[in-house]
Amino acid sequence: MKLNTFKLLLCSVFIFVACSDKTPDIVEPPIDETTKYLFTVETGSQWLLKNENNDSAFFQAFDTTVISVANVFWDTSAANREEMEAVRVRFRYWEGNMRKDIWFAFGITDSGYIFCADRNFVISEFQLDGFYLKLFFIPNDVQDGMTEFISETFGTANYTVSTESQWKNIDEIFWQEEIQKLWRVEYKSIDEMKIPQQYFYEFDFLENVGFYNYMNYKLVSKLQLNNNKK
Repeated sequence: MKLNTFKLLLCSVFIFVACSDKTPDIVEPPIDETTKYLFTVETGSQWLLKNENNDSAFFQAFDTTVISVANVFWDTSAANREEMEAVRVRFRYWEGNMRKDIWFAFGITDSGYIFCADRNFVISEFQLDGFYLKLFFIPNDVQDGMTEFISETFGTANYTVSTESQWKNIDEIFWQEEIQKLWRVEYKSIDEMKIPQQYFYEFDFLENVGFYNYMNYKLVSKLQLNNNKK
């Protein structure tokens, strides 16, 4: 009887040791491979803005499509343009009773958005014919003071054309119960052979939200619309 009890205890020890030697399975959480943009631009997004006179304006995002993009304003030839998937965004505002639209686009890349416009007044006051012009790049990871500068010199007169954009972290805003960084992008294009020779854009973007301030209109709400017809 004592011998059987001893054998039973010995078997129990062997089983315990054997079980202890097994490495427990570690369940790794799934890796989120979704690209983390500074802010997302989705079809149907609308940013409603108002100015000090309580006049309204808004940005509205439309369906993703393929657009043609010129990387610099001094060479917009079809041969040197790039086609890419982009989300077109219309900025609509009013001057008196006259409605005005400016079209922008967010060219989609893994590392950020190529932000484009349908015009640049250093070229012409009119809308570009069937293509967009790059203004600046919106990287997923923005650094304060980040600058992008491109220039070329032409002809015997050595005149210069250039674009420059600079990012500034100007504030932190409490928006929808979260603190978000407020970024200002100052864009400048120069053509020394034209009058006026300089043209400026200035945008404020709120991190994780998008458009915050443009043409003295400031964001009051962001909506997601189902109906996205032009």
